[in-house]
Amino acid sequence: MPSILWGLEPFSMYNFAAIILAFDNTSGLSTDYPLMLHKILGKPAIKYMIDACQEAGASKIIAAVKQGDNKIKSVLGDHISYVAVREMHRSGNACLSAKRFLSNEETVLVFPACMPAVQASTLRSLMESHILSKSEATILSAVHNLTDSFNSACSVKGLDFDELSKSNDLKLQQLTSAFNAGIYCFNTNFLFKRLKKLKSISQNTSIEIIDILESNKNLNNTTQLSHCNCADEIKCINSLEDIPDISKVLNNRFLRELMANGVNIVDPSSVWIDSTAVVKSKTTIKPFTVIEGDTEIGEKCEIGPFVHLVNARLSTGVVASFCRISHREVPENAGLDAFENFSEECVGQWFSVARQMIKADARR
Repeated sequence: MPSILWGLEPFSMYNFAAIILAFDNTSGLSTDYPLMLHKILGKPAIKYMIDACQEAGASKIIAAVKQGDNKIKSVLGDHISYVAVREMHRSGNACLSAKRFLSNEETVLVFPACMPAVQASTLRSLMESHILSKSEATILSAVHNLTDSFNSACSVKGLDFDELSKSNDLKLQQLTSAFNAGIYCFNTNFLFKRLKKLKSISQNTSIEIIDILESNKNLNNTTQLSHCNCADEIKCINSLEDIPDISKVLNNRFLRELMANGVNIVDPSSVWIDSTAVVKSKTTIKPFTVIEGDTEIGEKCEIGPFVHLVNARLSTGVVASFCRISHREVPENAGLDAFENFSEECVGQWFSVARQMIKADARR
């Protein structure tokens, strides 16, 4: 899609903010530790959302957190803004609280913090669709090929697909089997004007974002759907059982990126690599390899099978198999295949001794 249409500035320069709903994500757990803070491939789930917003070009990111809960801020730090949400308040109240951080942003993205697989390209596509259509609100949707973990939290409540199907717009008819992903794009003035009105007429203090669409009588004139082709992106973490499926989505995506950059992964189905790791080109990763943390692997290495690396530093040309290397550096062209746990102060100081022990064992 062209970046300059309808007299707009290039999209990368378009000014928009993101409000991440980072509260009430412990439902059904025996702990008060938020699901969004559980690590997936070495990074807290919510951090994927923050990174996607930044890559998409958000000028401001505001996280709405539960009042008195400092866990999220302790993980994410001070490079984003925070608003506190009372226990009985909902997404609409969170947006109203975030208003004070907005200045000249014309558009606002609103979405939950429990969708770590959403990509920046999807958010950009949603933004572009919203801007070019000149709609007041745009909803991200996906085809209804659902799994149990797809998103029980983000229902189709408030979006009248039957009414949309009567439209002469073929695209809208095709989307009548779509699913509301729970990610919204609003014109800033429209969003806060509607929320303020809802707050004034509400019988209770809780306001949901979806109430804006329910109160909108002329849905087709002001609201549109933006379709997401990959339903895996909007899988939601509603319980610990959902994390393995989303981990697979993110791991497969990262492995594809590595292979596109010249890393040879023999069997992607048996390899797990944290998104925080660095693997340089011309390196081969063999089956049953797990790479965790801030591990860095140089060029022309051969890793695996059955290797576990944790925060390790491997120089160029290292060959490692049947071993675990944790928090250590391995010198250039080293060979490690001792069925050992290499966790001394520096592998380079004693790995030659280990090799001699292996040879001695082999002669017995």
